[in-house]
Amino acid sequence: PGINLQFAGDRLRKDYYHRWMRDPRRIDPATIMPKYFVNENETTLSEPLDGDGQKQMEAILQWMKQLDTEAK
Repeated sequence: PGINLQFAGDRLRKDYYHRWMRDPRRIDPATIMPKYFVNENETTLSEPLDGDGQKQMEAILQWMKQLDTEAK
């Protein structure tokens, strides 16, 4: 099973989250999470948000923050 993200939005420091999302294996060499970023703000995913990596990361972070709110 994966990790429980329900409370991750409140726990994560934004700078750590961005480093992790840009290059997960740099933080944890044993992770199975792939690297989606090919450049500073460009991901391998053309959708959503027109492939804008910064917007994609922020959308995921906001979604995680919302999970904790919905649980209360």
